[in-house]
Amino acid sequence: MAFADRSLDAQRESRRICLSVVSHGQGALVDRLLDDLSRLPAGTISRLVVTVNLPNDTWADPSGTAFHSVVVLRNSVPMGFSANHNQAFLHCEEPVFAVVNPDIRLDGNPFPALLDRLSDHADFAVVAPLQVDAAGRLESFARTVPTPFNVAWRRLCQANGTPQTVRGRIEWLAGAFMLWRAEAFRRLGGFDDRYRLYCEDVDICLRLQLQGQRFAVVETARVIHAAQRTSRASSRFLLMHVRSLLRLWLSPVFWRFVLTRPRALGA
Repeated sequence: MAFADRSLDAQRESRRICLSVVSHGQGALVDRLLDDLSRLPAGTISRLVVTVNLPNDTWADPSGTAFHSVVVLRNSVPMGFSANHNQAFLHCEEPVFAVVNPDIRLDGNPFPALLDRLSDHADFAVVAPLQVDAAGRLESFARTVPTPFNVAWRRLCQANGTPQTVRGRIEWLAGAFMLWRAEAFRRLGGFDDRYRLYCEDVDICLRLQLQGQRFAVVETARVIHAAQRTSRASSRFLLMHVRSLLRLWLSPVFWRFVLTRPRALGA
């Protein structure tokens, strides 16, 4: 019985999650996400790290006992997606690190299926659930590596209302919801801070594949992503998107990947 107890304890330890969410003046979205998380079975999230990115954000710290540990980080100067989640990771003592956007909603519990996939495949660095919009339509969250050609093609497809979701080879996962093996995230050095917004998820997925690691979409897990699409509505964010794409296309990581094209590890 003592051996069985130790085995169960070890299994529970391996499934402990530190979840990072960043608010960019999005207190209402964060509150809705935390409300969804608080409805999950006790202990699902071991540690919650909320980063308040804007100095004038008056969002109130979460109360209650839904999470074993809560860390609230308030930035004196706004930082980018990569820097914020890397900063949150410094507080992660759990074996699993979740990166979640504030505009994610849960209509179920995606974590057991995601954790099962991580535990069943020791070579997986990161897994992600299916992402659907509020109407239940599949989001374009898992794609082939963006090149100048396919980015232009995707823009044309959007204009014509053509679905964009990649059904075959998957080479990167969107950063809206990622469940990382913490040791793998640490070994990669986290996200590249030089990407302030956009393409940091592409870069890290290419880097992990170049190191022979894998990722997967777990189709038995699902979340709702009410994507903000800021680059389409704001010239400022569109410019940031273009800058990030140029940084990616000029990077050694991008060229090593497209020239060697590792086998489709994300399948």
